[in-house]
Amino acid sequence: MAAVIAIDTLCRMTENLNTRHKNMWRGLVIIGTIEAFSFLLLLFIAVPLKYLGGHHTMVEILGTIHGGFFLLYVATAILAGYIFRWRLLRIFLAMIASVVPFGPFLFDAWLKRQPDAFGT
Repeated sequence: MAAVIAIDTLCRMTENLNTRHKNMWRGLVIIGTIEAFSFLLLLFIAVPLKYLGGHHTMVEILGTIHGGFFLLYVATAILAGYIFRWRLLRIFLAMIASVVPFGPFLFDAWLKRQPDAFGT
């Protein structure tokens, strides 16, 4: 239900943007969400399994998946910064958010409140 509300809110926020901007914004939100969930799975499921149960395979698998999404999120944040003409500080905050648990969720919520988030 929360995902439906988030998508509906996203659609209403971006209705005045051109297709390129909409796709970039959606991509940043989707990749950020996947990256954040993969990080949380890694921290709260795989790492405890490794240290409490001696099962290191989950860390190897989830670590690789999370690493790929981390790199994709950083690249997408840089591209979004270019497309939306963000200042370097905002791009830097997006990158910092990618290394903090729940960071992409917090960055997305903060960004939605910024009047110049879409570069308009």
